[in-house]
Amino acid sequence: MCNNNNNTPNKLFHFDSSNQLFSDLYDDVYFSSSGAEAESEHVFIDGNNLKERFSASRYFTIAEVGFGTGLNFLKTIKEWEKFFIVGKKLTYFAFEAHPLPPSILVQAHSEWPTLKKISKLLINSYTTTPTESIIYELDKFNVTLKLIIGDINKSINQITTQIDCWFLDGFSPAKNPQMWSDLLFNGMKQVSKPGSTTFATYSCAKAVREGLIKNSFKVSKIPGFGNKKHMLRGMLSKN
Repeated sequence: MCNNNNNTPNKLFHFDSSNQLFSDLYDDVYFSSSGAEAESEHVFIDGNNLKERFSASRYFTIAEVGFGTGLNFLKTIKEWEKFFIVGKKLTYFAFEAHPLPPSILVQAHSEWPTLKKISKLLINSYTTTPTESIIYELDKFNVTLKLIIGDINKSINQITTQIDCWFLDGFSPAKNPQMWSDLLFNGMKQVSKPGSTTFATYSCAKAVREGLIKNSFKVSKIPGFGNKKHMLRGMLSKN
């Protein structure tokens, strides 16, 4: 657990009095103060139709842009667990420019008691703050987490396999416009499967929508979560 100084802002992040984790670098929150789990499920799990796809798939690969506290990873593994049988395999690529220390993850995860079991598996592996890309194996559910550290526009080429779905969960385009670039969207296209690879994002920004369309993704605007009126989801076109 973090010490009592966590409410004091530093150069990267701090917790406020309501245990909300805030990025001082990007002037944005890491997760919603109310309904973070439900938002993750609505946007990323349901937005990529993962419940049905996990049931039908023997091997599945996800890439997340913006690992943050690992909430989406925890929610994904909780869902994967429902369909896991011996022989099924999940590979999860996660990009993060500023990885959080384990003590910060522990405090953030305390907000989600339903994810406690899976959180413990991650924290037990995530023993020190990673300074370079690292692979974690969660043998219990045959899950490989490949945490890729650094600017995604420079590191997306570390993916050498095809991705089944994308979680686009970086800080908002208004706060972090350099991440949501054509290098990202084109990199996604290069490692996605035409006609089957999906994406979902809470963002409905024009630059995000146009960047995806430019790189051959079909984009749909659907209802967002909570006070977010809309979000985007879609699939890489066949042609």
